[in-house]
Amino acid sequence: MLTESQVQQFKDKLTESIFVTPQDAEYANVIKRWNDVGERRAGGIVLAGSERDVCMAITLAVDFSLDLAIRGGGHSHFAASSTEGGIVIDLRNMNKVTVNDGVKTVTVEGGALWSDVDEALGAKGLAAVGGTVNHTGVGGLTLGGGYGWLSGQYGLALDNLLSARIALQDGRIVEASATSHTDLFWAIRGGGGNFGVAVEFVFQAYEKQDEVFAGMLVYNLDKVPEIVQLLNEWSSEQQPNESVLLAVVSPPPNGQASRILNPAIAVVPFYDGPEDAARKRFEKLLSINPIANGTSMLPYAKVNSLLLDGAKHGGRKFQAGAVWEPPLLLEQLDEVIGEYCAMLEAYPETAGSAVLFQFDHPAKIASIPINATAFANRGYHRLAMVEVKFKNAALDAVALKCAKKIIRTLEGWDRASENGAGVKVYSNYATGDEDAREIFGTNLERLTEVKRAYDPGNIFNKWFPIRP
Repeated sequence: MLTESQVQQFKDKLTESIFVTPQDAEYANVIKRWNDVGERRAGGIVLAGSERDVCMAITLAVDFSLDLAIRGGGHSHFAASSTEGGIVIDLRNMNKVTVNDGVKTVTVEGGALWSDVDEALGAKGLAAVGGTVNHTGVGGLTLGGGYGWLSGQYGLALDNLLSARIALQDGRIVEASATSHTDLFWAIRGGGGNFGVAVEFVFQAYEKQDEVFAGMLVYNLDKVPEIVQLLNEWSSEQQPNESVLLAVVSPPPNGQASRILNPAIAVVPFYDGPEDAARKRFEKLLSINPIANGTSMLPYAKVNSLLLDGAKHGGRKFQAGAVWEPPLLLEQLDEVIGEYCAMLEAYPETAGSAVLFQFDHPAKIASIPINATAFANRGYHRLAMVEVKFKNAALDAVALKCAKKIIRTLEGWDRASENGAGVKVYSNYATGDEDAREIFGTNLERLTEVKRAYDPGNIFNKWFPIRP
C-alpha cells in the first residue's frame, strides 16, 4: 500500500484528476469491475481528467516502484485492469467522442464505452466496427482485436484504427499511426496494453443511414437438428453483410436455484440491408417455430445492446475460447450441450452461463496477413466462447474447470484450417492464464522488440504480459 507521503504527492501533482484511496467513501465503487473475479484492492485510483495527469500518474508510479494497472471500461474477464495494493489509472472520465462526418472518422478518448461511440456516430448516420456488447470499453476491445457485427464487411475494430495517442512509461505521449511510430502502431493492434496507456483513438467510420435486421430467436432443444442444418445451409452461401450468433443458454430461474433449468438455444441473426432481403435469407430459421422472436429492423446503434441482458455487470464469470470451422457438426453441438447440461445439474448456481458460436464472415479479416498487425487470430475460422457465471467465490476453481472442459470438447472437434489460421484462441475470449506465445503466436518476437523500445521496465504488464 501507499505511504502517506506518496498519497499526498499524487493528490498535489494530479491537478485535473481525482485521487481515491481506501479511506474514501467512493473507493468501493471505483474498484468494482464488470466481473467480480477481476476486482482487486488498489492502493490508490487516479480518476484521470487529462492526458497530462495520465503521464504524471505513470511517472509517480514508476518513481515509487508501484504496481500499475489501467482501467478503460473495466470489462476484462480477469484482473487485467486491477492491481492489489498498486495504482490504477482509471480513464472513465476521459470519454469524449468527436465525429468528423466530412471524412467519416471518429476520435474517441481512452475511457469511452462503445455505447458512447455508437450513439455519437448514429446521430450522424455513421457506424464503426465495435463490440457486440456496447458497455465494453473502446480501448480493451480494440487493442485486443474487436470482432463485431460489421466485421464481415470491414474487419476488426483494430483494422479500422487510423491512429492512437499512447502515454509511455517515460512520461511522453506519442502518436502511433501508419506514418508515425509505425512499430508501436503495429504492436498496439493486437498487442493490448503492453506498451502504454491509449488515451485517444481515431477510427474509420462508415455510412449507416438505414436500419439493419437483427434480434433474438429462442428455441427449445428439440429444434437443434433443424437449426444446425439450416445454419449450415445458410453459412455455405453467407455474404459479408450478414452474420449469426448461436448460443446454448439457460436463463437463471426465478428466486432460488432450481434443478429445472430449461436449457435452450438462442440465435441472433444480423443482416445489413433491406428487411425483405433479410427475411428471405433467414426465412427457414424464422419458420421453425421459435418460442420467442425478437427480430425486427432497428438502428445499428441499438444492435450492440441486444446482448446486454446476458452480459450484466457484477457476479463472477470465467471464460474460455476456441476456434471452429463450418459446417457445424450436430454431434459436436450435442456433445457441448451434454457437457453444459451436466454442469447445470451438478452446479445449479451456474444457470445463466452460455456457450457461444459466432458465424462472422471471415474473408475480410483473413485477407490481412498475420504479420500485418500484432493480432494473430486471423484465418478462415469462426470463434467459440464459453462463459460460466456464478456468485459464490467458493466455486471459482469448479467454474474455471467447467469452462475449460467444455472448450476441450470443442477443441476435440477442431477442424479449423491451418492455412493462415494463426493462433487458436482470440485474446479477448481467452481465460487469462495463457502464455504469451499462445496469444501472439509468430508475432511474439517482434512484439518483444517493440516492448524493449517502449516499455523496457515492463511497467505495463497486466494483459498477457510481453517480457522485454
